[in-house]
This record gives sequence, structure tokens and C-alpha cells, in this order.
Amino acid sequence: MAAVAAMDGPDERRDTVAAARAGDPDAFELLMRQHERLELVTAGIGGPANAAGIRGSGGRCATSGSW
Repeated sequence: MAAVAAMDGPDERRDTVAAARAGDPDAFELLMRQHERLELVTAGIGGPANAAGIRGSGGRCATSGSW
């Protein structure tokens, strides 16, 4: 297994994707965590703004209030 560091730029991202494709579980986990963060921020329920209580619905639908 290769040691995988945080992705700071396109070169690091490319290397991490290559390592994940080669079967490195740490690289795959890093990609999955980054993808999850991007989804949460895009949905408005993750990131610094939500921590301050500014945005987000806690996962509830804005119109129906259901999960």
C-alpha cells in the first residue's frame, strides 16, 4: 500500500486516483471522503456555513419537511 497524503492540487489528485485504481484502499478512502464533503457542501448541509447555523436543513426537504 502506498502512503496517501491530502490532495492539494491536480497532480496530487491524479496520483491519488491512479493509486485508487491500482487497488490502494487508503487512496480509495481519501477519494470517497473528498466526494462526500463535496456532496454535503453542494447540498448546503456541510461545511463552515452549516456549523454556524447559517445554511442547511439538516437533511430535511425544504418544502415538505420530510427526510
